[in-house]
Amino acid sequence: MEIPVKLAVSVNAHSATKIFQEVVKFVLYFQNQCPGPYDQMLDTVKMLEEEEEEHVTNSTLVGRRKRRRTTAGDRRLRKFVRDVEALFELVDAQFLVTSKGTDMLVVLGASPARPKMACLLQWCPNQAALHLPPSEVDDAVLLKKQASDGARRVIRALIQSALDTKIATGPSKLFVLSRGPVVDTPPPHFLPKRSFQPQWRKGKQIIRPICIKLHNSRAAAAGPVSEEAGAEGEAVGNEHMSSGESIWYQSSVSVRGLSVSTPDAAL
Repeated sequence: MEIPVKLAVSVNAHSATKIFQEVVKFVLYFQNQCPGPYDQMLDTVKMLEEEEEEHVTNSTLVGRRKRRRTTAGDRRLRKFVRDVEALFELVDAQFLVTSKGTDMLVVLGASPARPKMACLLQWCPNQAALHLPPSEVDDAVLLKKQASDGARRVIRALIQSALDTKIATGPSKLFVLSRGPVVDTPPPHFLPKRSFQPQWRKGKQIIRPICIKLHNSRAAAAGPVSEEAGAEGEAVGNEHMSSGESIWYQSSVSVRGLSVSTPDAAL
């Protein structure tokens, strides 16, 4: 299932990182892998950590005080948020620039080869801007605004297309793979999977991957990218495509979802 998403500007490394993060958050929440939106889970963990720091400070100044009991649910939530944040730190703007990847695959399932849901982000039409490192003169506020706008458009299209997707009934794992050129040294914390081929059929059920293809809706790309810089980025981005060989690299960081009680699971 291919979904063309028109963006107001060309995708750069900053906006691509934001889009990737929002897709991961959507898949986790849509597939009942967390009890609420991820940003709420992150705020809850931060609040728990602030309470612990405040308790330590007060205990030092006033004396020993009764501490709030840490439950097993709190520990699982912290691990969940810690794993997601580690994944976001791994796939950052610098990784997208140096890895020269063409696609990013977000898979939820027992393994990448046995997916329950898969979202494929295709950077191909935007490699010229994606593989250029951010300029020091780039406006940070403008980049953030462009990234948020692009992420909203992608999630809006993803919601409409994911309505027919089967929802997971229990905790599962989320994996991230990046397709790029064959190199002697793979990207840090990514392992090559040369014979990777996901099984889109599970018994009589066919898993249809959601392919999000990003396009620039305007002829002029946003950002101060000159013609020379664009040509350089295109040459760098397509350098590995001359041989026509590329493979998938799997992230060493995976995220296991949380147990979420739903009305359907209780029936």
